[in-house]
Amino acid sequence: MMFERVYSLIWGSQIGVLQFLNSAGPAGVSAEFLRPWFDQAVAREPDAYAGDTLERWLSFLESNALISRQGSNWVITLEGREFLKYIIQQGYVLHKRG
Repeated sequence: MMFERVYSLIWGSQIGVLQFLNSAGPAGVSAEFLRPWFDQAVAREPDAYAGDTLERWLSFLESNALISRQGSNWVITLEGREFLKYIIQQGYVLHKRG
């Protein structure tokens, strides 16, 4: 199942961004509003994020259809909302490493 694979690979900070985007409204937010999640994750685990960038970190979410770009903003997709529901329904933790 796709959600199982995504959950096994996703960082906790990316789940946090999905939760934020879920409440951000249909217009979404710019990448700079999402940067604090990335920066905090890098500060907590610098070795895990060595050489990573905000763009690459967001591209994981985009390539798995959890977020999409609308103009210059990022929005959560229906798939992203379903993924959040899936995590809760499975009883999985929201606060993973990363």
